[in-house]
Amino acid sequence: MLEIRGLQLDDGRHAVRVQGQIMKYLLILVGLISSSSCKENDSQITIVDIGHLDRAGIARQLSIIKKYSPKVIGLDFLLTTDSLEKDILLARQISKPKNIIQSSTLHEFIESLNYWDSLELYHAKFQNGNFGFSNFTITDDSVFVPELPMRQYYKERTIHSLSYVVAENSFGVKTKYKQNNDKDFYFDRNLIGKYFKVISVEDLLTENFSKNDLKNKIVLMGHVSDNEDSFYLDEKRTKRISGVEIHASIIRQLIE
Repeated sequence: MLEIRGLQLDDGRHAVRVQGQIMKYLLILVGLISSSSCKENDSQITIVDIGHLDRAGIARQLSIIKKYSPKVIGLDFLLTTDSLEKDILLARQISKPKNIIQSSTLHEFIESLNYWDSLELYHAKFQNGNFGFSNFTITDDSVFVPELPMRQYYKERTIHSLSYVVAENSFGVKTKYKQNNDKDFYFDRNLIGKYFKVISVEDLLTENFSKNDLKNKIVLMGHVSDNEDSFYLDEKRTKRISGVEIHASIIRQLIE
């Protein structure tokens, strides 16, 4: 006689019935696991690590990414200087597609006038006209503050955030975020994190990834590290996250 969690089986019919029930629960469990896995893998955003590549290396990354038809490519790095002939390949890659969103940085906020004194853009050879400011709100201890205006002003010119421009040019920004105008947007700190597919420098250059990681996705290119270009997520300064992952988290909240 066999006993399973208190149920006694004394003939074949009972055994078959219980086996069927066990199989049913196993199928439900597998379905839940598969559903969870698909939910994670079906993210609309993929991050590509640029590591410490030079500009020619980033150009190679861009040429590969574009082959897989992403919806939008967001560049979370600045190209403000001129490296002469070394920039030829990268300038060519950036100037071709219309779905590339560049970073910019605002400097010296004049509170009494409610605008910024200067705007740092890509060098003229790289500019394609579509950009957003990549400034974050942080404390003096480099702790990320989950609030961000979606638009700022450079003198009399309206500048939207990089996250907003990427979201608007891909899947669209949710109505409630459009209605806030110049108010700060507050983001759920629990939604800011490492929840995205990250393709390493090596895997991208060797095309060791699924085409579904890039096809029709928002692709953010930036330096992924807990040391450089990273910020603390908590006041105790125990958790760090890269700037490009913060952008990804904000974009997800804007579009989803």
